[in-house]
Amino acid sequence: MDKIIMKRQFRKMAEKTRDSIPPDERKRLAGQCFDRLVSLEAYSNTELLYCYISFRSEMPTGDIINLALAEGSRVAVPRIEGKKMAFYEIRSLSDLSPGTWGIPEPDGRGPDLHEPGLAIVPGLAFDEDLYRMGYGGGFYDRFISQHPHILPVGIAFERQVYPQLPREDHDCRMQILVTDAGIRMSRDEKG
Repeated sequence: MDKIIMKRQFRKMAEKTRDSIPPDERKRLAGQCFDRLVSLEAYSNTELLYCYISFRSEMPTGDIINLALAEGSRVAVPRIEGKKMAFYEIRSLSDLSPGTWGIPEPDGRGPDLHEPGLAIVPGLAFDEDLYRMGYGGGFYDRFISQHPHILPVGIAFERQVYPQLPREDHDCRMQILVTDAGIRMSRDEKG
């Protein structure tokens, strides 16, 4: 079967699996993931946090963003500009308004940031080798491959982790994957 068709079918299944988590359980599991994420040395040491804005049944990021801002970290969130994803600094979640696909975005004023930092990356699915599968637009794969000085950290519910994903050459790996059940690190991150 063609990899593109396999990935399309896998995406549908993965999204259905993620959507099936009941709201109360989603909140509890998200809290466990949040606790693990903020315990990471890489999170504590970052001065610039690149973070997606959660949408629908994705692992929520509002608390992560609010904590980072309260602790004095700079926070940049994505804005889709054609085929490119640019990151702009925000001072609060109220700086956002509905953008591409209805996802809240910054207004795009100010510099598109590319400085070293830690990027919290969403995904429909991840695998044991820390590869991710997104929605198919390639935005995060391009961003990660173009900015190797930014540490990619995936966050997800444990039920979004599979033994292996169908993948293509352009698919990027996370250096760290944090779920409600634990933390997985690439060999590079382990030392």
